[in-house]
Amino acid sequence: MAPDKRSFEAAAESKREGISCGVTVASLASIPNLLLYAALAVYCLVAISHWNEGYIDFGDGNYLYISWRMANGAVLYRDVLAPQPPMHFVTGWILAKTAQLLNLPTLPTFRAFSVVLHALTAFLVARLTRLAASGLLSSYQATCAATLGGIFYLLLPIGFWWSSGFQSEPLEIVFLYAALLMLVHGNSTKTAVVGGILAALATLTNMTAAPYAVFFMIYLAVRERHKFAPFVSMFFAVWGSITALLEWKTGAYLENVIFNQVGAFPRKEFLPPGDSLFTYAWHKITSEGRD
Repeated sequence: MAPDKRSFEAAAESKREGISCGVTVASLASIPNLLLYAALAVYCLVAISHWNEGYIDFGDGNYLYISWRMANGAVLYRDVLAPQPPMHFVTGWILAKTAQLLNLPTLPTFRAFSVVLHALTAFLVARLTRLAASGLLSSYQATCAATLGGIFYLLLPIGFWWSSGFQSEPLEIVFLYAALLMLVHGNSTKTAVVGGILAALATLTNMTAAPYAVFFMIYLAVRERHKFAPFVSMFFAVWGSITALLEWKTGAYLENVIFNQVGAFPRKEFLPPGDSLFTYAWHKITSEGRD
């Protein structure tokens, strides 16, 4: 028996409803990503609108100066004093040298790098948030949580303004978050190796990354032992070889970064009156941002 006209019309209507439903679901699923991109656009517009010829604070101006000196032939730690490990200054040297070679204005080149770095970190935050939420929430809810995490990182004032300058911490955070992503997202020796390299680069950007690298090692030793050896071996291979090379080439790396910077904190003459290293650290932890 041949199908009648009404059967064809019913089938066509059902198909249209299915397509409409699919488009609606797809549209809803894209909303969180669109919100994150919109927040990124707002961040870029506001950040760029505040660019000027001045430096933001002493650290920003000092690091810009050191990068400029390196681009003009100065040897880091030997010819110019620097309190941080090398990755921050190597990045600055690349930016300053690129601006020179392409005849670009130097300061906007650094500021554009800071904007890109902050945006990249926001996407890493979103990715890590999604991974953390995926076991607790539905796929769409995890995507929404990831979007909120990225937007908070983009627009919270303390990170928004601090990351505008050429500071070492934003680059350090990118390396740390990327290392964490390698450790929690991948399940192979290769991801552990990459994580170890990234954690070493973070520590070679700012020594405050060292405790986080230790936390990574403790976590792997307890929960994912098959990743522990490749992570630790690669971390110390990269960090140790670069540290040894810089000390051999400059003769002043350890003095600049370890003894005069990191090693200065336990020295009594640098602590407030009546404070020990422990009480000073405890006060910083419990009251930072509230004084």
